[in-house]
Formats: sequence, C-alpha cells, structure tokens
Amino acid sequence: MIPEPTSHREKQFAPTRWSVVLRAGQGSSEERHAALDTLCHSYWYPLYAFLRRGGMPPPDAEDCVQGFFARLLDGRLLDAATPARGRFRTLLLGALKNFVTDEHRAATAAKRGSGQALVPLEIALAEERWQADASAMASPELAYDRAWAAVTLAAAGTRLRAEFAKADRLALFEAVFPRVTGAGRESNEMIGRRLGMTPGAVAAAATRMRDRYAEAIREEIALAVETDAEINDELRHLLGLFT
Repeated sequence: MIPEPTSHREKQFAPTRWSVVLRAGQGSSEERHAALDTLCHSYWYPLYAFLRRGGMPPPDAEDCVQGFFARLLDGRLLDAATPARGRFRTLLLGALKNFVTDEHRAATAAKRGSGQALVPLEIALAEERWQADASAMASPELAYDRAWAAVTLAAAGTRLRAEFAKADRLALFEAVFPRVTGAGRESNEMIGRRLGMTPGAVAAAATRMRDRYAEAIREEIALAVETDAEINDELRHLLGLFT
C-alpha cells in the first residue's frame, strides 16, 4: 500500500535533478562526476528497464546505459533541457531514445575502447530484478515509469529509515514499515509484544510513519520538479502505476 497524497507543509528542496543536469557540464571534473553519480543512482535502472522491454539484450542494455551517462557527463546531451520544457523523467527518457537512435553505436565503441566502466551499474542485480518485473510491464515506456516509481518509493523508504536510525528507533521502523507498505503480516498485538508496546501505541506509530512516508515520497518527487502542482501531478501518476 502506497500512502495517498496528504496535506503538507511548504518546503524548499535542493538540489533538484535539474540542478544536477546543469552541473553535469560545468565545474570541475570531480563535481561533474558527483553530479553524474547522483543521476545514475536514481535513473540507471529505469533506463535499463526501458531498454530491456524494448528487446535489447542485457550486455547491449548495459553498454547503452553506460554510453548514455558518458554523454551526460560531457554536458551536451541535455543542453536544450530546461524545467520549462516538461517533466525531468520524460525529458531524460526522450534523451535516451535519441541517444539509442543516433549515437549509441559510436558511443559504445568509444566506451569499450577506454577499457573501464564510467559508472558502477549493478547489472547482475538489475537483470535479476528485471526478470521479476518484466511480466507486469506491457511496454518500454511503462517499464521505465514503473521502475522510476519503484526507485522513488525505495529512496523514500531509505530516507525514512535513516531518520528512525538517527533517532535510535530502528527496531520500530523495521517492525512497522512493512505494515505501512502493505507487505507486513504481523498484527499490532504481535509487534507490540516484541517491542514492549501496546497494540494502540503500535497503531499510532504506524499512522505517524505512514504520514511521514507520504511526505518522504513527496520530497523525492520534488527533486525533479519545480512546483507543488507538478509534485501533485507526478504523485498521482506514481500512484496510478500501482492501481
């Protein structure tokens, strides 16, 4: 179960994915690589899923994603991309399509000639995950969007887990969070016995955690859009992918 949109406080979120794109062609080599690493962490699996659903074999999909991020690093691939032109995830996918059509062969040859991978892609895990996900993905675009949604939810969960760990409440998080996501099967009574809490206290903790998880999802989405209206649109789109 994914939390529905809730009322929220106005917040400023930074850096956005757009600022990462803009940094990719500026600053020092170290800064460019750091910007690329941020993008890669969030988007390499959605891009890989898109290519695999389109029929590209695993080695070629790996090469293509590597080449795509290499081109992002030189700052030219998204030169025309601005927040005013549309959703970041949509523009990134469009850039990948253009890359596959126009430049993949040459970029792959150059990358292979370098003898080293640009970004550390966990391809074995990605392919295992893809095989588990593939039956639910009817098109390359749906594969990309569902993978983007899954990565966004996972990042929100990681954000929330870190908050509970910092507050020395990790045991509570690990017991209750599966209930928040709909994956848990333990009752409030069972969790309470393990943690020394009443069933009512467990239920209250789950409600608070669900609300915070919804906020964390919004915070992840806010990294890629510019306004509250766009956050709401992206959140509705994400929720729609699981209904």
